Amino acid sequence: MASLRGVPFGPPQLPPDPPAITVPAAPESDRATAGGLDFAWTAPAGCSTAQELATQVERYLSESESHALSIDATAEPREDSWHLSLALTRPGETTVRELDAPSCEMLTKAAALVIAVHVDVVGTSQGVRELVQAPEDFLAPEDDPVPEPAGEGVAPTVDSSPPPETVAVRTRREERDARRRPPARRPNSAGILRLITHGGVGERPGFFGGVGLAGGYQRRTFRIEAQVDYAIPRVERIDEIAGSFQAVVGSMRGCWVSSFERWEFPLCGGVRAGGLRGIATRGADDPSPAWSPAVGLTAEGATIWSPIPDLGIYAGLGVLAALRRPSFRVGQDGDALYTSAPIGLQLSLGVELKLF
Repeated sequence: MASLRGVPFGPPQLPPDPPAITVPAAPESDRATAGGLDFAWTAPAGCSTAQELATQVERYLSESESHALSIDATAEPREDSWHLSLALTRPGETTVRELDAPSCEMLTKAAALVIAVHVDVVGTSQGVRELVQAPEDFLAPEDDPVPEPAGEGVAPTVDSSPPPETVAVRTRREERDARRRPPARRPNSAGILRLITHGGVGERPGFFGGVGLAGGYQRRTFRIEAQVDYAIPRVERIDEIAGSFQAVVGSMRGCWVSSFERWEFPLCGGVRAGGLRGIATRGADDPSPAWSPAVGLTAEGATIWSPIPDLGIYAGLGVLAALRRPSFRVGQDGDALYTSAPIGLQLSLGVELKLF
């Protein structure tokens, strides 16, 4: 005979609840105040604190007065570096800077330096001035870093890469200016070779013209030059008398040189010595050439523009002062044909090479 088994009756059984999903909270801003500066620091755990940043900045500004400024810094790791967005806000003005560094510690030091210079570049402490002059000391790793404990049975990882040498601290505007800045010439130490053509009045008959060759050496802001000038023949006439004159003059001078990017501005002074060669072309029965010596002083200001580092376009304007003036006459007791003026002007144009 069949029997019935008892079947329990009761409320239905529900499946267990799924496990809760935990969403990591975004890092909170750490805040600190020092010397009238309000710091807000947002970074992953273990990457400095707002108080460490404030202490570093306060040390740099130990000789400065209190300043009202809000600093909002956000640090985040990237593949092989750390990036910091830094906003410096005072009433009516906000400055944003982007910094990159190989480690969070170096990023904090760079941020502190940028903040201190932004607050008071003149009144910062001696420490800031030393860091600006020798950033390699600032960026060097600590002498005795504290080793992190290694897990049991796991060998510690040894970083064999060389210590970083630089920290990029450039705004977008500074990046654009660096790309647009033209290459400078090579003014610090170089041999000089210059070929010029020149013209002038006063030292020789009429408006004279000629060519010149100069060589010298430049060291930082000083250069010394030697130059030889040749003036092509020029005819001078007085009534029935005429003569042809040409000149060869050498000069030695020193120059003080200032520069800006592709431009150089030499200011030169020195001595000149040489002579004029003249020969009568009319009014003499038996013409023969004669030389008359010339000695004088020279002063010149010039501008040199360099389209490429070792080649410059030269333009100069000089004043020639005669100490001994050349003079010519026809015969022993004849009328004077030409005497050089006491003051002359000379305009020079040419090209200049930096040799080594």
